[in-house]
Amino acid sequence: MSSHSDFILANARVVLADAVIERGWVAVAGGRIAEVGEGRPPGPAEDLAGDLLIPGLVELHTDHIEAHYVPRPKVHWDPMAAVVSYDAQLATSGITTVLDSVRIWREAGIQEVDGQHDVLSDAIAAAKEADLLRADHFLHLRCEVPMPDIIADTEKMIGRREVRLISLMDHTPGQRQFRDETKLRAYYRGKKGGLTDPELDEMFAVRRRYQAAHAEPNRRGLVELAKRRGVPLASHDDTVSEHVSEAIEDEAPSANFPPPQRRPRLCTPPASRC
Repeated sequence: MSSHSDFILANARVVLADAVIERGWVAVAGGRIAEVGEGRPPGPAEDLAGDLLIPGLVELHTDHIEAHYVPRPKVHWDPMAAVVSYDAQLATSGITTVLDSVRIWREAGIQEVDGQHDVLSDAIAAAKEADLLRADHFLHLRCEVPMPDIIADTEKMIGRREVRLISLMDHTPGQRQFRDETKLRAYYRGKKGGLTDPELDEMFAVRRRYQAAHAEPNRRGLVELAKRRGVPLASHDDTVSEHVSEAIEDEAPSANFPPPQRRPRLCTPPASRC
């Protein structure tokens, strides 16, 4: 090993692509792994006392940033502070590259993080510019297909160089994740501070109208937009075989929460589009 190593980590369970070195060491030089070995390290080293030493994890879908920005109903935290706190939790979980999932979704009467994708994306960019982030951050646009303004809202976001993935969602009552409407009602009663059944009836009726009027043309428009911009697509909550066939038709090679019969293909690390 050359003498210009920045540091050596030793006495670790080093996880490689095809093996685990039980008493391994890793030398780092110039910010890169220079050498990996087993047994006694070739110089002074930090003793990891048998801990696992693994490659950084890549997280393709997390909307946990929203819980930091809106920690409880009607409470909005400072967006920059929310991003920094969220980033710290990612780093302590071993995640070094993350696709921050932001909802492209505006809906009247919903007081949460819907329609806040620009606020969160700007805060992530500002934190990155200020060198406050530990992980590498990119964007995953979660597009609610039935929403009337979804294509226009997505067009405003898709030009950002951080965008690496678009997923096509449909949370209409009776569809996909919420085929059982009672589960959706329970979700909103708990998460939205106790909406009443009449309020939910009105919300669900609007969503069904949106789905009937906009879902199909919006899906086609989003697929075309993603292809034109070279952004990979993912389906979301495929539940029946028709959903899988639709995703194949859309050339969406990966799935968020796929059914057992679907084998998702993960994207390559987002240094370049996959």
